[in-house]
Amino acid sequence: MPENPPIGDENPMIRRNMAPLPSPKPIQSPAATDPLWQQMLDTLPAGIGVLDAATGDTLWVNKTLQDLLFGAAGVVSPVGLQPSQYLPSLELSDWNQGLQKAQKRQNADYSQDTPARLQFVDHATRNITYWEWSLRSPVAPQPACHLLLLVNEVSEAVMTERLLTSAGRTAQNARQRAEDALIQLRATQTQMVQVEKLRAIGELASGIAHDFNNALQLILGYAEIAQDNRDDPEAVEQHLGIIVKAAEDATSTVRRLQRFARQKAVTEGEPTDINRLVEDVVELTRPKWRDAAHREGCTYDVRTNLQPIPELFAEPSSLKEVLINLTYNALNAMRDGGTLEFATRMDGPEWVELLVTDTGVGMTPEVQMRIFDPFFTTKGVEGSGLGLSVSWTIIQRHGGTITVESAPGVGTRFCIRLPVQDLATFQAAEPEPLPMPAAPGASLLIVDDEPFIASMIAAHLHREGYQVTVANSASEALHRLEGQETYRLLLTDHGMPGMNGLQLLAEVREHYPDLPVLLLTGWGDSLLQTNEVPRPPDAIMSKPINRHDLLVTVNRLLNDETIS
Repeated sequence: MPENPPIGDENPMIRRNMAPLPSPKPIQSPAATDPLWQQMLDTLPAGIGVLDAATGDTLWVNKTLQDLLFGAAGVVSPVGLQPSQYLPSLELSDWNQGLQKAQKRQNADYSQDTPARLQFVDHATRNITYWEWSLRSPVAPQPACHLLLLVNEVSEAVMTERLLTSAGRTAQNARQRAEDALIQLRATQTQMVQVEKLRAIGELASGIAHDFNNALQLILGYAEIAQDNRDDPEAVEQHLGIIVKAAEDATSTVRRLQRFARQKAVTEGEPTDINRLVEDVVELTRPKWRDAAHREGCTYDVRTNLQPIPELFAEPSSLKEVLINLTYNALNAMRDGGTLEFATRMDGPEWVELLVTDTGVGMTPEVQMRIFDPFFTTKGVEGSGLGLSVSWTIIQRHGGTITVESAPGVGTRFCIRLPVQDLATFQAAEPEPLPMPAAPGASLLIVDDEPFIASMIAAHLHREGYQVTVANSASEALHRLEGQETYRLLLTDHGMPGMNGLQLLAEVREHYPDLPVLLLTGWGDSLLQTNEVPRPPDAIMSKPINRHDLLVTVNRLLNDETIS
């Protein structure tokens, strides 16, 4: 604004921004009777005006507002006028809106976040002047008779800073809303994961129950048949063989779950001819893809394309389980027949590829994304959802990878990649023959809270000439150890009420440090990974335990104890 702006009608700002001035109303200043109050208000840096609350007419202005509008000469007075007549660039609609809010005793202060600003351009000096105004209503029990008009002249730099501050607040609010939305999204995802876990547990329970019910049905049924035919030894032997096979099938289910949970690298394997393994799987599954298929009226063309590849260090039974599972999945995907091909080839000098390709219904991208998820199945109640997830774990334990390519109506290809290793660094595990008792007549103490399991283990050991004592709790075992008899070996279960197997182990290590301990548990060796055991047992065996493995382990421990 120029230092000495024109006054009255000669002021270009007034002439450009307001209608012709009517004659001012002879209204006396509210501060005229108090010179000290008048002087105090006149020295304030803000322009202040008092308005009639009913009409919006200006009743009084301080010197700051008078000079801001008309210069120091002050020839023209805004008293008696409405602010829309003397504030530059003030839109009548904005003024009316602010006046209505103030008349309703609402705060019409626009200068907090987004100031209501007026812009004046002095064409002579090219200066831009910003003013901001606000209209306030006194807080009172009764409707206010006066309104307070506040006017400030703001430099362009200050206005820019305020706008940047306002923009920063807006950005901060937007960022806070985004963070809140992200927190809500994560909470929703966590809830969805929890729901998915519960669903997976339900599918797991259903699948395991299905497998075990089948095994238990065979065991219970043929046990009853054997009881009815106790006078026919040949029939009883046949029925007991079926019972053993059913128990082995249930054991296999447990082993698959344990292998899936451990995901440990293969350390006990043997040189394996993958091509020969593929041929064995083709023959093993022939009753499914040829004989049964013919009865159902469909035909499968099972092919092999096996290239020369080196032997790999692997667990043949585990890889065979993977290939059988892939074979059955492929046959299920080709209900009306089709082609199944097994192929092997080298992928550089360090990798062997095994491809299993079918011409079945294929998979959608959504199914492919979840195909290796535990407990995910497309077979409904017929499947446990463990086949491919266990297969993935087996391949991972061999240091390899398994991937899938598929499309609806085209078919599916699984690609297994296994590393080529130096077989000289591995020693093949040879089956250990059933040993002669290392210490016939030695006293052994068996601890298990399940009487039938304890008596079964005792029967196996007693048959080999050992003297066996059974305790059905850890406290009973400690009581027997305090007696006169000297035991050569302690065999204990882990999951027992009161004191468990590891706690009993700690007591034995403290009071009987030379007594070897064999831990029998359904948790397998993962039990030692999840519990801190300063002095682990001398050996650990996973239930269910067969007689051969039990006798081999007992013999080894007694031999070690004799040597030491």
